[in-house]
Amino acid sequence: MAASETGQERRKILIIEDEPIARLLLEDLLQPRYELESAVDSQTALRLLAISHYDLVVADLHIPAKEGGISSIEEGWKVLQDVKRSQIPLLVCSAFLDEEETLLRVKAFGAVQTFAKPFSQKELLKAVDSYLNLAEDPPPTPQEESTDILLARARERGRNAQAYLLTAERGTLSKDEVAQRLLLSLEEVEERRSTGRLIGLRSEKDSYVYPAWQFDPDGMLPGLEDVLSDLRKHDPWMQAHFFLSGDLRLNSETPLTELRRGHIEAVRRAARAYGEQCAA
Repeated sequence: MAASETGQERRKILIIEDEPIARLLLEDLLQPRYELESAVDSQTALRLLAISHYDLVVADLHIPAKEGGISSIEEGWKVLQDVKRSQIPLLVCSAFLDEEETLLRVKAFGAVQTFAKPFSQKELLKAVDSYLNLAEDPPPTPQEESTDILLARARERGRNAQAYLLTAERGTLSKDEVAQRLLLSLEEVEERRSTGRLIGLRSEKDSYVYPAWQFDPDGMLPGLEDVLSDLRKHDPWMQAHFFLSGDLRLNSETPLTELRRGHIEAVRRAARAYGEQCAA
């Protein structure tokens, strides 16, 4: 365990999360205040729980048995059962808490609090501090830092996640390039973006860039506008995240991959479920 300069050990948290962006955000949020270990699959999580002591577990509900495998709720239940047996406080962060039966079972496994993705970083940090009594009995650290500083660091990691979304799948196109590809005027491109028929991501230069994966050689990717209509309550960054992240309802394939295969209705169902979960 890492220790502070005074020799007292920092409280230790196990993060169980296979999605890289979510895991990095959690690590960046909690690292300055706690000692962390992470697992991306149930096999690793169970091994760590067997050999180490943790003061708190923060877990996703759907994880693979082995790194790189298909995520499943069955693997999540295995881990939650072991956490309950170890009597470790548990926070669950998941996009699959919309069904009452699932939520009740999570509570039965001893979850002290649940967070529907995308979760509030501020609220999660507040919950972690509360369950570890940091507010009343803060462990000494080399530098005491405010929550604002911690959140600023988390936002920086969020910017790194945004950078990934800007570079994935052939990067982005400018408005001029989109206009040329779709044979539209610049005004028509802007109209599509502003009405939610095209994803435009605000760049550091305060202008919009357009993920290249939205287009195929014939123009717009078939079915994209229909799926975007199902995601209309989400901002463009969350929409891009949806398309590029594996989805259990699509056998852990990304919605983008399934859309390219022509499975429009399946992707639309996943998009509607994503909207309901994120609004919970």
